[in-house]
Amino acid sequence: MPAGVEAQWTSYDGEVLECALWAGATVRTPGRTACVVREHVTALVTERDALGAQPLPAELARLGPYLYEPDRAVIRAGLVGALVNAADGRELSPGVGYVTGLADVQLPWARRYAITDAMPYNLKGLRALLRDRDTGTLTIKKRGVSLDADQLRRQLRLQGDRTTTIVITRVGGAQVVLVVTPL
Repeated sequence: MPAGVEAQWTSYDGEVLECALWAGATVRTPGRTACVVREHVTALVTERDALGAQPLPAELARLGPYLYEPDRAVIRAGLVGALVNAADGRELSPGVGYVTGLADVQLPWARRYAITDAMPYNLKGLRALLRDRDTGTLTIKKRGVSLDADQLRRQLRLQGDRTTTIVITRVGGAQVVLVVTPL
């Protein structure tokens, strides 16, 4: 990116729409920015927000109580460090975008979840966990793993009455399952 230019990724309701390059007098914040537009809220995330973020990945045994999922514009702009700073957290694994944190903060450019369970990814163990939770409806979020969510849902053979949300991703390079509750 040329010096003095602003590259701004814009998303509307979680969907990245464009990346615009601003130059000359139109530049408001040189560098990378993310403009996140949701119903009644617009937020701007800048490189300044990401300064000093620790690039150290989390470990499964040391996850914070919260999981944050940044808006896609924040990820595309390379500004996950801003979320690391805001949540007093760490990225689960370099490049996946999910951040675990100790701080309970509401951000207009990130979704927040409470982590209720964490385990290494294992089909048999996951099936037992979901059976114990009486899960019949499953929301599967995934990032950084090669897996077909529909095929997994069929393999789990869910028959319960409750709804559960899981995140399948990497923590420190290993595939893991996080059971989460949206906040």
